[in-house]
Amino acid sequence: MTFLFFSSKKSKTAAKMDVARIKLIRNKRLVVVKQMRRDIDVLLQSGQNATA
Repeated sequence: MTFLFFSSKKSKTAAKMDVARIKLIRNKRLVVVKQMRRDIDVLLQSGQNATA
């Protein structure tokens, strides 16, 4: 069975855009995790163990 509406150019472009989107989401998560770790570190250093 052949697909008449398949375009390799569109698929390649879509794949590149998907990879870029995944990288962006991954970087956002990493930034949030780093910030949370810094916040917890500051709370622990200031003696607020219950809050951390």
